[in-house]
Amino acid sequence: MKTIDDYELPPLKIVGPSCYRVDTKPLDYQPLGLEERRMILTAIGSMARLEYPTMLVELSNGKVIEIYDIPEADKEKVFRQLYVFDRIPELNEIRLDIHSCKKFYVRDFLVTREGEGNFIVSPFYPEAGGTVLDWIDPTKKDDGVHICCFRRPQS
Repeated sequence: MKTIDDYELPPLKIVGPSCYRVDTKPLDYQPLGLEERRMILTAIGSMARLEYPTMLVELSNGKVIEIYDIPEADKEKVFRQLYVFDRIPELNEIRLDIHSCKKFYVRDFLVTREGEGNFIVSPFYPEAGGTVLDWIDPTKKDDGVHICCFRRPQS
C-alpha cells in the first residue's frame, strides 16, 4: 500500500479566478478571503455554529480564528455536511494543499468558524491558508487542470 510520501507533487495549472504558480513552491500566505468565503457560502449557505468546542488559534499573519475540536467519531459526518464539491472524497484519500505544497490525508482536515460560516481547511491552514478550495488530488495523473463542480445548496 502506498503511503502519503509515495505520491509526487503534480505541476499546478489551476484555471479560475485566482492565479497560482505552476511550480511546486508554496504560495504566499492567503487567509480565507472574501471571494473564497462567498464561493463556499453560496455552495452550502450560511450556517449556525457547530456543537463542538473551539480553540483560538493565531494564524501566521497574526489573525486569531476559532478552530473546532471535532471528535474522530464525528469527523466523517461533519466533513460530508460541510464539503462544497459534488464528489465527496473518502477520509483516507490524499490531498495536496496548493498553498503549503504539502500532502495530507483528508481525515486530518480542520473546521474553522469565521464570520457567519464553518469552513473546511487543510491541517496547514494556520501556517499557509489552504481552504478546501485549495486542495487537489495528487494521485491523479492528468494534464494538470483540475475542474471541480460545486454541489447545490442544501435546502
